[in-house]
Amino acid sequence: MIDLYSERSMVSEAEEIFETLKQNGDANEFTYAMMLCMYKRNGRFVEAFCIARKMRELGLMRDLLSYNHVLGLYASDGRYKDAVATFDEMLKSLIKPDDYIQITRHYSPEMWSSKECYREA
Repeated sequence: MIDLYSERSMVSEAEEIFETLKQNGDANEFTYAMMLCMYKRNGRFVEAFCIARKMRELGLMRDLLSYNHVLGLYASDGRYKDAVATFDEMLKSLIKPDDYIQITRHYSPEMWSSKECYREA
């Protein structure tokens, strides 16, 4: 249902279902990812960043799809430093990047080459 509401930009309806899922203990990485994508699609980056933070806190960043959603969020908002930190976190979790991430690295070199993105070793 969240996905259906998300596709139709019915944010408040999706939020209502999401809250019910959380209260019942049924929210998982997929429901959080759907909310993140919905907020991003509707230009509601503050809410999307809150979802990304909550996913980390709950340990829901366990698969490549979750990382792709969060990386895409940071990249689309120009938060390159956060994107690179998330990419590093993904690699430390032993999750290998896919073609989507490789294409992003190829077509968004400013994100991956910016000096502000990297810490001194």
